[in-house]
Amino acid sequence: MSERIDTLGALHLAVERQHERKAVLLCKSDDGTWTPTPDWRFHRHVVRLALHLRERWGLGPGDRVALVGPLSPSFLVVDWATVAQGGTVVVLGADPTDAALDVAWSRFAPRTVFVAGEDARRRVQDRGGEVVTLDDQTSHDGPSFAQLLELGGTLDTAERAGAFRDRARAIAASSDAIVHVDRVSDGSPTYQVLTHAEVLARCERFRGKHEPRSGDVAYVRPDALSVDAHVALYSLLGGGVASTAIGTVGRELEEIDRLDPGMVVTRSDVLAARPKPFAIGGGRFKRWLDRTIGAASGGSR
Repeated sequence: MSERIDTLGALHLAVERQHERKAVLLCKSDDGTWTPTPDWRFHRHVVRLALHLRERWGLGPGDRVALVGPLSPSFLVVDWATVAQGGTVVVLGADPTDAALDVAWSRFAPRTVFVAGEDARRRVQDRGGEVVTLDDQTSHDGPSFAQLLELGGTLDTAERAGAFRDRARAIAASSDAIVHVDRVSDGSPTYQVLTHAEVLARCERFRGKHEPRSGDVAYVRPDALSVDAHVALYSLLGGGVASTAIGTVGRELEEIDRLDPGMVVTRSDVLAARPKPFAIGGGRFKRWLDRTIGAASGGSR
């Protein structure tokens, strides 16, 4: 990538032009097989969702979109569709405390909230903002992620796609990209805000330590989305060569053995439970990202 990439919008545009991976994502299907999502489909979904959020709901630069749920393909589409248009994604995890929700709404006031699961929907529905379900199984009279993708497809013209790219290029590197609201050991919430420039700087450091090869697989536990793991995902998805496998809680060791990934993003206690020494990716990678809670000081911005 020869052009200057100083925002996640620019990173999306750079990797969108490649379309080299047959599987940017690998997800477990009901029959136990790994289903690939090719590059072109992932980026088409990002554009279509972004078009709906912008054209129909008026999402603009600096607006906040909250994500409540575990890591999933739809989670990542929402994430990239938001940041690639200058919005800020507020990550609350799969099971945020009421105090964490209070912090998210009092300090960041998300305009749109994507939720996974019935319990999460009930807990956020009266807090403000348009609520969208990430899964079709949740009972909800409002819109679902799949419906927004379909509606975004009706907007996906060459002219509007060009406007999407213009907005991605216009993002200021100093604008906020991600917010992580988490809890520390005493249960109190803490949050960390990173700008586009800060995320890209961390991505650069990540690639300096963990440079994947074409065809490598990175295994990610779906509930392990710390700030560092989030940066790793931006780097992996935006790097254009590796595939990211979204694992299953409770099935990590079995899935890691089967996939033999080049990198594992999970909790260290999961790897410690493995009955034999664990050499990640046959020696290609010697480190993994641990799950860190409250690593950053809360309320710093």
